[in-house]
Amino acid sequence: ELRRAADLAFRSEQYALCRDILTPHAAVLDTASARLLLLAGFYAGKPMDSQVIQLAGARSSALEVKTLAALDQSMAGNFAAAKAWLDAPGSLPPAPVRSYIEAQELAAADKTEEAIGHFEQAISSTWPEFRVIATAELYRHFSLTGNSYKADQVWDDIKERDTSSALKEFLATQLSLRSYDKQARILYKSVFRSNPGRPLVLKALWDELAEDRADDLGEQVKALMGVDPLNCEANQLAMRFNKARNQNREVVRHGRNVVLYCSEVVEPYFDLATALMSLSKPEEARIYFGKFVKNGGDKTRIPNYMR
Repeated sequence: ELRRAADLAFRSEQYALCRDILTPHAAVLDTASARLLLLAGFYAGKPMDSQVIQLAGARSSALEVKTLAALDQSMAGNFAAAKAWLDAPGSLPPAPVRSYIEAQELAAADKTEEAIGHFEQAISSTWPEFRVIATAELYRHFSLTGNSYKADQVWDDIKERDTSSALKEFLATQLSLRSYDKQARILYKSVFRSNPGRPLVLKALWDELAEDRADDLGEQVKALMGVDPLNCEANQLAMRFNKARNQNREVVRHGRNVVLYCSEVVEPYFDLATALMSLSKPEEARIYFGKFVKNGGDKTRIPNYMR
């Protein structure tokens, strides 16, 4: 069941959720699930625990699993461990992957100029998502060096590239992870024009759409729920949409799904509890206020009589 859940999360592009489902079981995964965990960790853009990577990588002798373990270790800054996977017996990783890991190691040593050359080699990969991540890193490092000319060249290439909506959205997400929100919004808008019903795109453009296209936004949120009523992002958007309209019953309905199907949520606990209070359900509200605080929420926001 966990393998099925992880696979569904990955296919719906909820990479962090997929990673979180499989992480506690890293030592007992089959080859397919080990690959999925390591791939989701790389796509999610957040370093995983080195021990988890080692456990998952050891579950298979497949070259792809070793390669992914190396990439995840490099993301975590463990370059010796990354190279150990690259140099393992029978391992012959693609040259762009080795270039990417060498680039990350050079960048970590503040050798940004040398790192850029390796990132440029990495984008020759035929693996589309890897090429997107390497491109985002190349853009970031040109920006860090103050080489606006080269950064603009990469950006112009990104904008003009005739990629699929899915890859363009993935690139926007990778740029956003690196705090290039302005550039990410431009790409999200491009995706919205060609394929509007995308949860991450709606989330990124929410304030603008809520102001200029509120009715259309409501229809798109409704359509998303029709496609997958248990989708984390879709329920978060539906919760947000109904909260703005003080439709507390709908906030509760979608909020219960959010806290069940989303990972690392905090604010939805508070919004759900507040909506329950308005519906005269204080005992249930107290439960979610408690979870809000337990997950890092500010206790002082909770009414005194509920603390």
